[in-house]
Parts: sequence; C-alpha cells; structure tokens
Amino acid sequence: MTPTRTIQRVLVVAIAFHLIFCASRIPSKAWRKRFQQVDKFRAEGPIRYFLADYADGTVEAVEWLAENTPERSIVLYRGLARSAIELANAALYPRLLFDANASSSESTGISGIPFASGTHPTLGTGTFVLISSAEGLRLTLR
Repeated sequence: MTPTRTIQRVLVVAIAFHLIFCASRIPSKAWRKRFQQVDKFRAEGPIRYFLADYADGTVEAVEWLAENTPERSIVLYRGLARSAIELANAALYPRLLFDANASSSESTGISGIPFASGTHPTLGTGTFVLISSAEGLRLTLR
C-alpha cells in the first residue's frame, strides 16, 4: 500500500467519524421540530405557511391573487414595504410587485406588462392593489 493510499483512507475515516460525531451532537428535539415544520409546509403550502401569522384576510388575498391573475402581470401595492408584503412578493412570483404611488392612475401597465386586474367576487372589477400594514395585507381596487 502506498503512502498516498494510506493518507486517503485515514482522511476518509476521520471525516466520517467527524460527521457522525457532529450529527450525534444535534438534539433529537431539533430534528423532530424540523421534520414537523417540513410536514406543516407540505400540508399548508407556501402561502399559508409563511403568511398565517398575519391578520385575517392576508392569506386569502395572496392566494386569490396567485390563483386569479396572470403570471405575467404586475400587482400594485401601497403601504409598508416591509412586513407581509415581503413574503407576498415571493409567493406571487413570477408576478411583480410595484408601488402604486409610483405609477399614474391612468396607466394600465409598465413596459408592456399589464397591471393585475379583473373581477373579484366581493370587490368588483378593476386593478388590484394590496394594502400593506404591520398587521398584514388586504386587497382593494384602484
């Protein structure tokens, strides 16, 4: 056996021992909790999982937009740029979020991409705007 082969085997054994030792140091409680989180995420879906802690109507607004607006559209928002709107941005991908105050009220889109609009069962017909607050999101019309 050559010295290089011996060194390789010693390194493989050392790395394997190190990995086993590190894994054994993680409390089983942490593993269990992580598996529960993964199961909950799979059961609820990403929108409900990440936005469930916000005010009533937040999850419903984002789910409704995700299901009823074209993927190639821009969803307008007003209010805080931090809070639930950050999670909604990822949940609504590939739709874009754009500050409603930065566009004119007459425009129907930007660079050929239309604003998300249509008919909502309770709000009526128009361009959709997410109102963002520290408590959550709500859907309105422009």
